[in-house]
Amino acid sequence: MNTKRRLLRASEGAALFFLAALLRATTPPVAAPLEPAVFLAADKAGERVVVVGERGMIRLSDDRGTSWKSAPVPVNVTLTAVRFADPLTGWATGHEGVILKTNDGGASWKLVRGSPNDESPAPDDPADQSFFAERAPLFDLLALDPQRIWAVGAYGTALRSLDGGETWTPVTIGKNSDLHLFALVRDAGGALWAAGEAGVLYVSRDGGRSWSLSPKMSPGSFFGGTALDNGGVLLFGLRGRVFVRQPVDGAWKKLPGLTQRSLHGAVRVGKDTTLVGGAGGTLIFLNSRTGAADVRRLPVTRDIHCLLPLDADTVLIFSDGETRSYPLQQLREGAQP
Repeated sequence: MNTKRRLLRASEGAALFFLAALLRATTPPVAAPLEPAVFLAADKAGERVVVVGERGMIRLSDDRGTSWKSAPVPVNVTLTAVRFADPLTGWATGHEGVILKTNDGGASWKLVRGSPNDESPAPDDPADQSFFAERAPLFDLLALDPQRIWAVGAYGTALRSLDGGETWTPVTIGKNSDLHLFALVRDAGGALWAAGEAGVLYVSRDGGRSWSLSPKMSPGSFFGGTALDNGGVLLFGLRGRVFVRQPVDGAWKKLPGLTQRSLHGAVRVGKDTTLVGGAGGTLIFLNSRTGAADVRRLPVTRDIHCLLPLDADTVLIFSDGETRSYPLQQLREGAQP
């Protein structure tokens, strides 16, 4: 009798476990406010906001950041960048050489590169670079179109896909360079820029087939960049470094004295205006036409990790422990540092 009871209980337990698993698989995620976490990059899939960050988190909002739901993700490593080529097709990069792809606007993701759960030991021969190249963290993405995508990362890693991100090929950008590459930018003329550690900067004017090293502007790393609507390029990074490439003569101009705080993200927020965010809630409004820069800060001092414009008047800011939308006018009239 005891044996029968044990078998019955075991059967009931198995049935309950199966039912719980089935419910988890079929129940859609419930929308809720975004939890306090470190989110490093955001983009739009049509009108949907998609943000990625620590521990493989991907969150989606269909109501301009008011509520969020989780997307199932096959990894738990930090995700560093996300880009969409159209409302359905997008990619995300992260640590351990991970690249994810979505075909449904971020609702689901598949792993197309990387082995984040591979616990194989490092090779005894330090000259065997293939092991480390496969696992190098990736920091930025650039989608030229739904088929052609670039990714860059640690130790000079650069990858290119010509089939929509299904396969990736290593590309040599700099000779004998193991400096980290943190940012990819395509300017209005189609030139590609790769910037990174110690102020390194490469440019390609033939779609990435060949790259040349630009003269170093000053020591100090670039953490990000963006194209300006006047045809120029903005680069920013360590300890408030800001450089603007002039579209007329191609010269780079440093904007000195803005801040000593590191800058992490930038977005265009209207005609001639780019908003840069960084440590300590630092905000810089840059007018690409006049070159004027106005430095402000968030009402609450938090490090800003990324920004995303919701419309011509509102920007979504992801900072330490808080995600919030702000009217641009409120930020313009806010406190000075």
